[in-house]
Amino acid sequence: MLLSHLQTLQQLIHLHLNCLSDAGQGDPPVAAYSALTASSKLQLLDVSHCHLPAGVWQHVFSTGRQLPYLTSLNITDVREPLEGSRLVSCCPSLQALYVQRRVGGRSELLASLHELRPLHTLHLTAEVGSAAATLQMVCQLTGLRELDVNSHEAVTEGVLQLSKLKQLASLYYYEPGMGLNSVSLTCEVRGS
Repeated sequence: MLLSHLQTLQQLIHLHLNCLSDAGQGDPPVAAYSALTASSKLQLLDVSHCHLPAGVWQHVFSTGRQLPYLTSLNITDVREPLEGSRLVSCCPSLQALYVQRRVGGRSELLASLHELRPLHTLHLTAEVGSAAATLQMVCQLTGLRELDVNSHEAVTEGVLQLSKLKQLASLYYYEPGMGLNSVSLTCEVRGS
């Protein structure tokens, strides 16, 4: 029901949905989720904590769809893995991405993000068994200014690896066994 109404909102610039549910309506067909990005003027899409069906991203970020104004995407706790190449081709102006979740598919997503030159903010979770590889891929995103990494395993010199990101102005890093709860660093640059 909600998805069918979203399809008509062609001037929509911000869409925040913390939970998608058509209670009593049954599950909508996966193609109906294309309504989330029906407005080409969309600047911010937040579907964090939503239960999205398998195959949803091929409809939300369909081939040929362009979202030139989308600068912020929050898919925190969304279980369906997002294809990085699909995201990059549809959202060339993306500046902030929030993907804190516990599912697979992160390697392909991170490998694609280096093509997003405007990307400056990234929040993600590094899973057990892949945290070291995740940090190595993140270190290749040299345009990042804000980074939030929640690692579920200790990584040798984990936070030190991230010091390669010279443009960072804000870093939040957590891993178990650090002796601290987390490391949070913020730089302030002042003109002379």
